[in-house]
Amino acid sequence: MNGDIGAKATCTTCSFSEDFSNYWTAVMYFKARNGTYKRVPQYPNALLGSLTGGMTIYYLQQDFNSNGKTKITSFQPNAGACPSTHPVRMPQLAFETMWNTTAFNDKSIWPADGSQPFVWSFDDRRGYGTHGDYMFGWKGDALQKAMDSTSLVSNNLKTQSVAEANKCTIKPTVNDDLDGCKSSAYCYVGSQLIRDYTGLEHLPGAMPL
Repeated sequence: MNGDIGAKATCTTCSFSEDFSNYWTAVMYFKARNGTYKRVPQYPNALLGSLTGGMTIYYLQQDFNSNGKTKITSFQPNAGACPSTHPVRMPQLAFETMWNTTAFNDKSIWPADGSQPFVWSFDDRRGYGTHGDYMFGWKGDALQKAMDSTSLVSNNLKTQSVAEANKCTIKPTVNDDLDGCKSSAYCYVGSQLIRDYTGLEHLPGAMPL
């Protein structure tokens, strides 16, 4: 998308109705004993209501390590002045993702060697780290108001209900199968119904593992 996302967007799933930013994180997959993959579903923060979305984004004004006594910046507080090419200090974002793994409790479909079966979509079976992307889309000076406020809800920041947020959806534009088999007991391979766990043959993008 070119131009000002905040001016072009028509809806958002965010609690703050002036935040039209795009947020993305890597997906988790379950690798079954037969070598196939099934996408692990996300579930939203229950404290925010019956949202249909996945992750929760926090804009942090204070540094966790200083027990809230130091303002958050994109450069560490003791790293000196910002470089001349990037003179404006930025707030930090925390991405909270929660994964519903209960559908994979059956150890009979786990790897035969007993190893943990969950892998990241970017080819990481050890869980050393994850990553996310962000495209700014706050409307006008709403984010500045948020960062200048004491509780992120003052300074006349606009919010919306969960029902309104859940109305903001888009249709898939890529028809690739990203989820894998819809059931861990009965799956189709072509037109044949089999009683076995069968998911994707490889991670999306043919990522090696």
